[in-house]
Amino acid sequence: MSPLLELERVSLSLGGRSVLSEVSLSLQEGEMVALVGPSASGKTSLLRLVLGLVAPSAGSIRIGGELASVPGRILLPPDERDVGAVFQDLALWPHVSVSGNLELGLAAKGVPKAQRTTAIETMLSRVGLSGLGSRRPHELSGGQKQRVAIARALVTQPRWIVLDEPFTNLDVVLEDEILQLLASLLGERGTAAILVAHDPREAARLAQRIAVLEQGKLVQTGTRRELADSPASPFVRAFMRGER
Repeated sequence: MSPLLELERVSLSLGGRSVLSEVSLSLQEGEMVALVGPSASGKTSLLRLVLGLVAPSAGSIRIGGELASVPGRILLPPDERDVGAVFQDLALWPHVSVSGNLELGLAAKGVPKAQRTTAIETMLSRVGLSGLGSRRPHELSGGQKQRVAIARALVTQPRWIVLDEPFTNLDVVLEDEILQLLASLLGERGTAAILVAHDPREAARLAQRIAVLEQGKLVQTGTRRELADSPASPFVRAFMRGER
C-alpha cells in the first residue's frame, strides 16, 4: 500500500539559496509525524511544499501514490490534495463569522447547504464552541480562535492535515487543552497529520514519529525514545535534550 504522502529526495532553493536539501519522508494513513528543528531549519518551507503552495527544485512529492509535485511544477493543486491546515497565525477570515469560516471549505467542495449547516454545528460542538457560530474572530479568546482553526481544518473530513506550530502564543494550560483536543479528534477520525513544533517533548505527545531538521536537511527520524537513546549526531542529541 502506498504511503498517503511521500517525499523523495526533495530539495528547494529560493533566491539562489538552498532551503531544503534531498529530504525523503513518508506519512502513512492515520499516522502523525512531527517536524522539529530550530528556527530556519526548513520546517515551514517543507509544509509549503506538501501543501502545494510552492514547487520543489528537485525531487518529487506523491499523494496517495499520485504525482503531486515535480521539479518546477505543481501537478496537483492545493484544493485537490484532500488536506486541511492550521497555520501559525491561524489565518481566520476576520470579517466572517465562526460558522462562515468553517462553511467556506464545505462550499468549495460542493456540499449542499443543509449538510453544511449540520456539519458545522457538529464540528463546533466537538471542539467546545456550541452557540458561538455567529461570533467574529475578534470576539473570541486565543484558545477559542485556536479551536475555530482546528474545526475549520477538520470539518471537510480531509484524509490528512498539517499543523504549523499550533500551540504558539498559548499558555501552558491552554496548550495542554488544545493538544488533548487534537489528539482526540485525529485519533477518532483516523486523520493523518504533520505537526511542526519547536519542542520535541510537545511533538512526542501527539506524534508517533519525529523528524529532525537541521539547516534544511532531514538528519534523523524515529520515536522520541529512539532519537534520545540513539541520536545520529551531536546536534540531534543536544536538540532532544532541549539544549538547542
